Amino acid sequence: MVAILLRGPQVEALHVSSSEGFVERVQAHLRAFFPAECERLGSAAALREVVRHGLRRARGHGLRSQREACKYLDLMFAFGRDFDRDPRLGWVVPILEGHTHDLTRSKVDRLFEQALRHPEQATGLGTALPPEAQHAEDDPP
Repeated sequence: MVAILLRGPQVEALHVSSSEGFVERVQAHLRAFFPAECERLGSAAALREVVRHGLRRARGHGLRSQREACKYLDLMFAFGRDFDRDPRLGWVVPILEGHTHDLTRSKVDRLFEQALRHPEQATGLGTALPPEAQHAEDDPP
């Protein structure tokens, strides 16, 4: 067996390569399941930027796996780009901030469960935040 030693720049290059592949797979997924929302974005570059925005926000909420990130993006495309800070979606923040007592399921699974209970609130990616929520930071801490 041969051991391979990877140095910092090599590891970073592998990470960027794998994350770009993931972004491409997520874009294909979103085009398949949210074609109208993707069409409204107008270009592949705009879709890529929205996906990267969603991935940053998902990581900011502690969602680390590709499965969790993809499901977070599904919720974002259904409930709005900034659904995670939309005060009209009162069920989102308590889950993302961990203010629920259910430790048996992941945050994203709990979000999906609640999303299914509130289909009337799914207004799409272009949903604007109400004025009182627009001053908040774009990315979570």
